[in-house]
Amino acid sequence: AVHAASPRARSPSTKMPAIEEAMPLFHVGWPVILGTVGGRLAATHTPKAPPRLRPNLILLPSPILTITSPAVIVGAVQTHPRTHGKIWRMVESAWKAEFIGMVVMIAATFSPGKWWGAADDGTTWMRDWAFHTIGVVVADWSCGGPHVNPGVTACMWSLGKCGTLQAAVHVGAQLAGGLVAFPLLQLISDLTGQTRLGGPEYKHVDDDGLKKAAFDEFMAMLLLCVTVFVVNWEPPKKLQKHPAFYWVKQSLTGFAIRGLIVNFGAAGPAINPALGTTWAIYSTGSWPTETQHYMVYWAASIAGGWAAALLYTLYKPSSTFFGQKLTGGGKAKKA
Repeated sequence: AVHAASPRARSPSTKMPAIEEAMPLFHVGWPVILGTVGGRLAATHTPKAPPRLRPNLILLPSPILTITSPAVIVGAVQTHPRTHGKIWRMVESAWKAEFIGMVVMIAATFSPGKWWGAADDGTTWMRDWAFHTIGVVVADWSCGGPHVNPGVTACMWSLGKCGTLQAAVHVGAQLAGGLVAFPLLQLISDLTGQTRLGGPEYKHVDDDGLKKAAFDEFMAMLLLCVTVFVVNWEPPKKLQKHPAFYWVKQSLTGFAIRGLIVNFGAAGPAINPALGTTWAIYSTGSWPTETQHYMVYWAASIAGGWAAALLYTLYKPSSTFFGQKLTGGGKAKKA
């Protein structure tokens, strides 16, 4: 599970009424609910007929979710349950893991320094690193290791570690989780008297700033994915079976994420497209319309994930990049 929370992130400059804060969640939430219910009914009550894809028109009023939300995908893909029960179970399982994982990840890693472990002066940076690393481990362990990051999902998709439908489900659930998490956690902050959480923000000023922000997000995602490869896949099998391996490798991942936050912060940083976009929706009350937002948080981050996948494929002859072996030629063998 990977993400980033910014030490330079800031809270909204003005406190919005609770109803106004909830409006973006309501706009996106009702198609999610309808899609989930529709998908479940479709999976259990579709008549016996040749499997086919049929659009669920009730979801079209929310075009963004029609493309991204896994709940919308579930509502749109109506198939015979006996034939495609495995697909439904995969969608349902992935949705739950990524949606819940995103909420837990934001709560566990954005709260250090705000709700607990707040730094009193400039000498407590080690405590900040420690609390953030703990948050990364807790978020991953409690939710079974979800991606909680579209950049990581894009990387795994290019390596063939997850299918196209599963990747789409992951990204949609990650976005939905962020849309729920920020208003919920800010409400908890207000009710408990805690400091409000901040989020990653990029304010476009000039092309030089845009290039710097995009470069930082690209490099941070590339190095994050490389870290995942190194600590998860490359250690000897015997070492991976050790009871302490999970805690060590996840702590190393959390420590690496904190290092990336500190050193690649031109865009907040986010090092997670879903965080950049859902925070923008929460803090402004509307979906981002600036092209620069998507260039920095989505294009650069996903390109960084794909660059990491490409490097790994060149390093590992047995791996494939978009189904192609780059060292030795040929396509991947179907399982």
